[in-house]
Amino acid sequence: MRTLRSTLAALTALGLCAHASLAWAEDAQDRAPKAGVTACIQPLGKYSKKLLKASARGVTYLYGFEVRVLRARPMPKEVYYPKRKRWRADRILDWLDAEIYPGSECTMVLAFTSHDISTTTDEKEDWGILGLAQVGGRVGVVSTYRTRRGLKRPHTRLRRTVKVFNHEVGHILGIPHVPGDACLMSSAEGSVLTTDLQTGLLCAPTKTWMEENLSATLPDLAAFDWSRVE
Repeated sequence: MRTLRSTLAALTALGLCAHASLAWAEDAQDRAPKAGVTACIQPLGKYSKKLLKASARGVTYLYGFEVRVLRARPMPKEVYYPKRKRWRADRILDWLDAEIYPGSECTMVLAFTSHDISTTTDEKEDWGILGLAQVGGRVGVVSTYRTRRGLKRPHTRLRRTVKVFNHEVGHILGIPHVPGDACLMSSAEGSVLTTDLQTGLLCAPTKTWMEENLSATLPDLAAFDWSRVE
């Protein structure tokens, strides 16, 4: 699988996706994994088994991909940022790329943790985020630490986590942010609460692009049936 090994990344921070606006890459179809995708989840440090299982079911439900959960591991010491008592998401990606992905037989690997993660943006040296993934790459990380804020049913922590996880999978598949609050791949615009506006589904143009470039048919969903993942 060809991948885009670059500094382009998708950041979801306090519900804020903080990366710069990205144009569709002309060669995106060359970077996208084809049919037979295996999405692997790497539990790191403390994590919720319930939320992890829901995220795994959510990937299969939305994308139809096989999901494999890898052996849980402690947080790598080298990714810790003692000044803010956080774990650097960009370093986690580097660690996944070097230590977990090779030989894993996974199309993509996403770390899953309840620890607070962060990265550097144009405005902030250390910005707390929900998730980070290589756009068109092969690794990502999702943290459930910030998904608990301002919860009101039916916007549960589980639903937020599933949306964030599937959002980062979409970035790995080569999808940047798209317009429309209801779209899964929309930017969260600075608040975790905006994830509650998302239906959990890919918007039609995004789904069509993915099917054409993955050479696969994604599940045909008119609405997100949360009973399938909860």
